[in-house]
Order: sequence, then C-alpha cells, then structure tokens
Amino acid sequence: MSEQAKAAKDLRQAGELLELLLDDRPGDVRLAWEALAGRRTPAAAIRRAAGRLPPELREALVAQVDGAGRER
Repeated sequence: MSEQAKAAKDLRQAGELLELLLDDRPGDVRLAWEALAGRRTPAAAIRRAAGRLPPELREALVAQVDGAGRER
C-alpha cells in the first residue's frame, strides 16, 4: 500500500471514528478538546488535521468544540 493510500485510509478511519464520537459521546469530544486547547502544538496539529475532514464532519466538530478551552 502506498503512503498516499495509507494516509487516505487513515483519514477516512479517523473521520468515521470522530463521526461516531460526535453522535454518541459529544461531551467527551468537547472534554478532549478542552484538555488539548491550552497546548499549542497538539491543538495546532488537530486544527490542521480537521481541515482535511469532509466539510460536514468538520462543521459538526467545530460546532461541538466552539468556545471550548478559550477560557484558559
């Protein structure tokens, strides 16, 4: 399997997992974001990765975590 194909598969699997978590455990997604939001490097990496998600999934993620961690 090429690196590009593996990367596409990994992104698809991550998206499927995130979609499931947003549906079944949205509070846990928000808590995880709050835990990482104060740490620049992990938060930046997550934002970059989220930019590669399908638009509707990215919008659902943003809606769930919008404002989370800003109070730090």
